[in-house]
Amino acid sequence: MVERTLSMREVLGSMPRSSIHIIIILLLLYTMIYLGKTRRKKNKVKMKKRTNKKNHNINLKKSHKNKTKRRKLKGGNALLDFNLTGYLNELFLQNKITSCPVWDLPTNMECKQIHGKFLTGYDQSLEMYRNLHRGELLKYMSMTIKEQELNIPKIPKYNCSQVVLGTMEDLTKYIAYNNTNLENNEKIPFSILQTADWDEKTNIAYIYCAYYGQLGNSDCKHPIRILLPKDMNRLINKEGDARVTLKELCFVDKLVNKTDQIIKILTTDDSYDYNILFV
Repeated sequence: MVERTLSMREVLGSMPRSSIHIIIILLLLYTMIYLGKTRRKKNKVKMKKRTNKKNHNINLKKSHKNKTKRRKLKGGNALLDFNLTGYLNELFLQNKITSCPVWDLPTNMECKQIHGKFLTGYDQSLEMYRNLHRGELLKYMSMTIKEQELNIPKIPKYNCSQVVLGTMEDLTKYIAYNNTNLENNEKIPFSILQTADWDEKTNIAYIYCAYYGQLGNSDCKHPIRILLPKDMNRLINKEGDARVTLKELCFVDKLVNKTDQIIKILTTDDSYDYNILFV
């Protein structure tokens, strides 16, 4: 005798109606549970992808931040503490110079009396630069003001007229930049000693007045910037004596040690012959 397999319809037809309802309900419950698990699994995968993407973006930001930090420490924008006294002692030792020259300190009253004297020789000074550093001066004067600004790090803003000290060859681009601003009837952002009757006493008085914010530079975060040659030998003349810039450094060092100020240094890239001190 051959057994016949009942079809689903026959099986359900032989079952009480209440049992059929129960089976349908169980099937519906199973389907809902299955679909719920599938949906949760998909959501979990989506969340994992979002988390991975978020972590990837965070890592990219951290990486960029670290690269920026390293770039700054190499000389981008980072201002680090600088020991001018130690620098000068090393320079004196290498060049067999005994010590810095010592000058008498001017008074605040003298600053007010001789303030105008510091800028009386603009035309003479510009002519001197044309004669001594003509090529460099014309090179920077031929640039637009935006191009000039690319060659001068950390130009002061707002009402600051920052005093700049340095060798003539390094000051050339600052002279050109000031001249361009004058021609455009713009405010001059830098103050450079340009007196008709230069002497050492006037030079020292200028630095003293600048240090104490008596030259319209009191609103500057750093009233003075000093262009410090990367080659120490540029601070010594052919006779082995101190150039004016070295004497200026000595005087600034004296003022800084007297008032416990901290000098900052901006280490520039290879396109500059000097680093920049901010006082």
